[in-house]
Amino acid sequence: MKAKKNNLTIKQEGFCQDYIRTGNATEAYRLNYSYKNMKESSVNRLAKALIDNIKISSRIDSLRKESSKAFNIDANFMTEKYINALNSAIAEDDYKAQATILDSLSKFLGNSKADEIKIKLLEQKSNEDRNDSLPIQINIDV
Repeated sequence: MKAKKNNLTIKQEGFCQDYIRTGNATEAYRLNYSYKNMKESSVNRLAKALIDNIKISSRIDSLRKESSKAFNIDANFMTEKYINALNSAIAEDDYKAQATILDSLSKFLGNSKADEIKIKLLEQKSNEDRNDSLPIQINIDV
């Protein structure tokens, strides 16, 4: 049975909603599809396939935008918060926190934008040997 909105099935729409809520594709899959007789790797693969589906990824992007508007959260504001947290983690040499923040950025901005940040971070880290440890200055159009 098809849901009227976005030509997604009810399960696909539920997956999108739960992905936005949890930030985890595998968890969103488990909440909307039968998985009891599946290996974990199968669940992960099917969740990834849903994320890669253009209709589903478009719906997720749309839900992110709606969510941001509902809470008056600007993507640039959130990115700035992530970058500030990342600067703190770098200053404290907390590599686990750095990885967690970069993972959260990937979920929030999408992988391509997070990859831009990672590249700029690596470029600044390579320049760090020549300069004192400066805060990361990254301007990303979101």
